[in-house]
Amino acid sequence: MKSSMKWVIGVVALLVVAGLLAVGGWVAYEQGWIFAPVVIVEVTAATEMGAPLAGVSVELVGEGRGITSPEGKLALPLTTIAPGSVIAVRATLERPGLRITPHEEKLVVHRWRRRDPASLRQALTLTLEVAVSTAEVMVEAGGAPAVGADVAIDGKPAGKTDATGIFKVDLTPGLSRTGKLAVKLAGYEPLQQDVAFEAGARVAATWSRRVPTPRCARSTRSWERWWAWRARR
Repeated sequence: MKSSMKWVIGVVALLVVAGLLAVGGWVAYEQGWIFAPVVIVEVTAATEMGAPLAGVSVELVGEGRGITSPEGKLALPLTTIAPGSVIAVRATLERPGLRITPHEEKLVVHRWRRRDPASLRQALTLTLEVAVSTAEVMVEAGGAPAVGADVAIDGKPAGKTDATGIFKVDLTPGLSRTGKLAVKLAGYEPLQQDVAFEAGARVAATWSRRVPTPRCARSTRSWERWWAWRARR
């Protein structure tokens, strides 16, 4: 009788211990103390004007984790990260015609539940300041760079092309704009066209031949050269 009682007590004790272990394991599993789930941080990078930014390099705790897509999106998986953890985020972008001011902020991992898939995704919007945003107008005349050509945009003088035939259009703080481009160069008919300027992109304006010089103008120039020759004698 006593041995039977001991056997029953042992079984009950074993069941109690197993139950406690099961409950404790379930709690640890739910809280992520063991087999922590993967939390996805959904990054969206955009300018202060709301335009998506592609190619932004994103770092977490000093480690590069990827670059944003053409839509300004990037999904970052986080593992073994407890709710309430604070993570340093850094974003940078620099390429020809476009540079943003390096951006840093803190990400606080929110509370999640395994049974709620939505809680395992966390949105992070990075609003970035555009430091430099330019497009290029490449002007050529007769197959060579047109140096010193006058450039106007929407009827307003903007400047002249440089020694390489290029004029840079400032788009800051935006990434793109449309406008009417007008280019003038001595000896050539003015060029005009509607253009979509984009940061880092190049627009071509090309002349294939010079404007013919009228016969009377050529005759006048000949007389001018003759009188100049006479004056030097």
